[in-house]
Amino acid sequence: MRYDFFGSEEGAQRPGESDEAYMNRAVSAFFQPGDLHQVNEMLKAELVSCSLEPFQITARYHGLPWMLNPSGTVQGGVMTSAYDMTMGFAVRFVRRADSCITIQMNTEFMRAVPGGESFLITATVEKSGARAVFVSAKAWLEKDGKLLGTCSAVFA
Repeated sequence: MRYDFFGSEEGAQRPGESDEAYMNRAVSAFFQPGDLHQVNEMLKAELVSCSLEPFQITARYHGLPWMLNPSGTVQGGVMTSAYDMTMGFAVRFVRRADSCITIQMNTEFMRAVPGGESFLITATVEKSGARAVFVSAKAWLEKDGKLLGTCSAVFA
């Protein structure tokens, strides 16, 4: 993961670069492999898509063996981390910031993720204010589109 993108020379929007192209470049940089000892790296998120209107990021995750609880499904705390990470990427881009802080998060679980299955999370920035960014997210199984849960959060 790149945590210094906006603070680097590479993080500046290039002359003539469209907002959409800049967003794709910045978000792709966030998803680059790095230190595998951090939780965000261990989740192994893959960028699926991003858009400006509405501002959304979709990431893919895989139900890896270390993520599973004794029932063989992805543990709820891991899902919450994946929500937090995906929504945080959206906030970092909207704010052009190398970090953000989760102030509040509410997660609803509707269905478990079986081990070995891939799931998608789409984060949508609902409102970006002077001091806080409000974000919502949905997760679903990639193979059949079944809704897994929803999440809302406020970031500073």
